[in-house]
Parts: sequence; C-alpha cells; structure tokens
Amino acid sequence: MHKNAENISYRRLYRKIQNDGLKRGIVDSAQTMGREQIMAPFLKKFIQANRIPAYDLETLDNISKNIYYLPNYNTRYDDSTKIPFVAHLSGGYAFPRHGIVLDETNNILNTIVSPQEVGDDVLINRLSGMAVENPLLFSAILRSSSKIREQAKRVDTVAPIFPYYSNYYHWLIKTLPKLRYIRHFEQITNREVKLLLPTVVPSWMEETLELLNVTDRHIIRPEENVYYIKNFILPSWVAHSADDYNWLKNNMVTSKSSILNSDKILISREDATDRQMTNQDEVANLLSKYGFNKYILSEISVEESIQLFTNADIVVGAHGAGLSDIIFMEEASVIELYGAKYVTCYKRIANSLGLKYTKLQCEPVYTDIRVDIEQLESAVQEAL
Repeated sequence: MHKNAENISYRRLYRKIQNDGLKRGIVDSAQTMGREQIMAPFLKKFIQANRIPAYDLETLDNISKNIYYLPNYNTRYDDSTKIPFVAHLSGGYAFPRHGIVLDETNNILNTIVSPQEVGDDVLINRLSGMAVENPLLFSAILRSSSKIREQAKRVDTVAPIFPYYSNYYHWLIKTLPKLRYIRHFEQITNREVKLLLPTVVPSWMEETLELLNVTDRHIIRPEENVYYIKNFILPSWVAHSADDYNWLKNNMVTSKSSILNSDKILISREDATDRQMTNQDEVANLLSKYGFNKYILSEISVEESIQLFTNADIVVGAHGAGLSDIIFMEEASVIELYGAKYVTCYKRIANSLGLKYTKLQCEPVYTDIRVDIEQLESAVQEAL
C-alpha cells in the first residue's frame, strides 16, 4: 500500500476508535474493508453479467398494481425530468438491516428507487454488507431461495424507508422527502401506510421523525432480518428539488425560540473522522472578527440546528453532512470548503433555493484540509 494511503487509513481508524470505542471502531473498519476490497469487486462483475436478478425502472409498470406520480412537481432545478412517484406492488420483501428490497419473485428493486447518479454503487454497498454480516441470507437472495419467504415476518401495508447511506445528509435530503410522496399516496387511496425503519435508528433520525409528527403508531421498528409486505408501497428516488426542501422546511421548522440565534455560523468538524480543518483556530479567529460563532452540530439537537440555520445569514463549513441544514436558510450565503475532491450536492441545493453559494478549494492534508486564510476572508467579505 502507498505510504499516503497507509497514513490516511490509520488516521481514519484512529479517529473512529476515538469516537466509537476500540471494539466498535475495529469491527466496523474490518467490515468496511471486507465490503470494499473483497465483496464489492465481485458483486460489480456479477451485476455487469446480469447474474443478480434486478429490475430497472422500465419494468416497474409490469409488476405494480398502480403508480402514483406527484402532481405539479417542480423539476426546474433538478438534473432530471422524471417525476417522483409511489408504486403499489402486490407483495415484496424488505431487509431493514441492509436496506435491500425485493419484489414477490425475489427480483431486487433497489436499482429502481436509487438516484441515477449513484448507479449500482448503493446496491453493491448493501449487498456487500449483507454478504459479510449474514452470508446465508445473502446466498438465499442470489439463489432466489424459498427460504426467504419462510423466514419473513408478514405485515400488511408498509413502505420501507431506508437511507442510501446512514448519515444525516442521506436521511434528511434523500430519504425524508419520501414521506411527502407516501402522504400523497395515503390521501388519494385512503390507505394508511406504516413505515418500516432501518434496524439501527440514531437519535437524530428519531428527532426528525418527531418533528414530522411520525409517531410509533405510524412505524415498525424491525426485530426480524426480513419482512414480507402484502401491500408493498415503494416510494421512488428523491430529486434535488426546491419543492421537497420547502416541504421539509414547512413541516420541520418550529415556532420555539432558540438560544442559538447567531446569524453567522462556522461549522466545526473536529468530531469527524475526516475533513477537519488543520488550522481551525486561525479560521475561527479570523471569522470571529466578522461576528461568526463556531458550532459542533453533533453537540446540539436537530431542532436547535434547524433553528440555527433558519436564522443564519451566512454559513461556512467543510463539505459534510453538517451542511445539509442549509435547506432551512433563506436569502443567505453558503461558503463550502473542500480538499482534493469536490462534490456538487450542496451547490445544487443552494442553487435550487436561491442561496448565494461559494466554493473554496483548500490544501488537502491527508484526510483533512488546510484553509487559505486570505482566500477565506475575501470570500466572506464578498458574501456579506
């Protein structure tokens, strides 16, 4: 292994152990290595050779009782002309631990409900995780085994709500808008749909569900590896659309007063495994002259974070899930810091909401970044 790669892997493992404890840090890292370096290449070849039974969007009409598209959906800011939908299938399987969904004949449905930009990556990640953690269940899927039905717990009208990846961005931005689609389905069909949650539900997921008035009456907290759903309600991918962001804003912003009322925010990632600012003290000292306050978002509640961003005029932060709450900002500015790799997701969100967006490339320092203070000051002065 290249020396830099060794250093990067060591730093990530060290920080993960610091954050999650020795046992969990080592086990999670070993499982990640098994998924990414052993199973993922194998599964990619299997998918390319059509050895894994999976459906694409074109076949959805043939296997659905009905498909309900969202009316008056604004795709003006999205990179796709497709309209989100909810499909009603007569039977299917859901695996909440690994986020995999199948139709009644054991064909994989994940490729239908994943965004085009991720391709097969999400499916490969999920199948790899299952192969490492539960090889017998993984084998049953590949062989379309009848043992899946034998093991499954039966439920009636249910929609699986599984994020692509288990972090705040993929939950808030790419998963929660599916509740909007499901509520549309409930209104026009007069059916009540229960939500099947992932096996692991962090506290911040719970907080978002509470803000959206999703109670225990509306959810199933999984206790089994696999569920057979009689009336399988399948919401589609989530587009990058101001419609969805405004729906979240209208339903999640509360009227409670907050003690966190700074209008200029610096997001710190000092609790993260990567993309920390190696010169964060310099950055904080500079920004304090302009009235910025520093926040570690994991130390405050979701509701407090939403209130913080709602009242903010400008936010500065490194690329990461902490920037997700820019969807709650109005007539404000966002300065995103990044290192060797630039991902456009927050630019797209900002553009869809009419926020002023600036990206600032920083010097990569292994998995972290070093911010050019003069460039940052110029960007802040221009944004204010």
